[in-house]
Amino acid sequence: MRLFKQPPWQFSFQLCSAYMKVWLFWINLFILALIVRLPWANFISQDYEIFLGFWYAFIVDNGYFAALKYDFHNYNPPYLYLLSLGALLFPGYKGYIVIKFISVVFDFVLAFFVYKCVRLKYSQSESFPYLAAAVTLLFPTVILNSSAWSQSDSIYTAFLVACLYGLLSRRQAWAFIAFGLSLSFKPQALFLAPLFLWLLTKRQVNWRYFFLSPLVYLVTLLPTWIIG
Repeated sequence: MRLFKQPPWQFSFQLCSAYMKVWLFWINLFILALIVRLPWANFISQDYEIFLGFWYAFIVDNGYFAALKYDFHNYNPPYLYLLSLGALLFPGYKGYIVIKFISVVFDFVLAFFVYKCVRLKYSQSESFPYLAAAVTLLFPTVILNSSAWSQSDSIYTAFLVACLYGLLSRRQAWAFIAFGLSLSFKPQALFLAPLFLWLLTKRQVNWRYFFLSPLVYLVTLLPTWIIG
């Protein structure tokens, strides 16, 4: 009696082939996403000229802990932490390049969690989750927001989609932590708050997890508060 319908070596080859297809997709998407963003690399937006460029120059001129010591910005501290980290890791690079690089990294994080969410819905489909990730990365507003305008919307949005993935996959702690992180970058994240209230009325979430989001928000402020 045969235990396998096909030889084990053939099964292993098919498994490796499937993994290779997945990796080839992500590598090709990564390359394509960078190619379509490169033409905007040296574009300087008005926001950068008025706000972001000054913030970045202030951090470089006053030290990497300037974001903790001085009030020279109107964004929440976590974003300034990222600018400080970028200035530390990429000294000598133009400020708008570092700022765009940070946002582009979160473009990919956003696309990854879109992929994860769609995969939960279409687990039997080999194409839909990958198509969703590709559309997210190649969508004109996503490309322009980070690569041309030097904006940070992909950061808080990536955490919001991570929060949605946590809710869909019943990882409630993860969802509320991600929501707290999103809120710590931009207050626009509050637009998702009614969803939590609706889920609470439907008894789909535990009310105890609601304390995680403000706790995460406060933790992101601690370094600034400690420095004074």
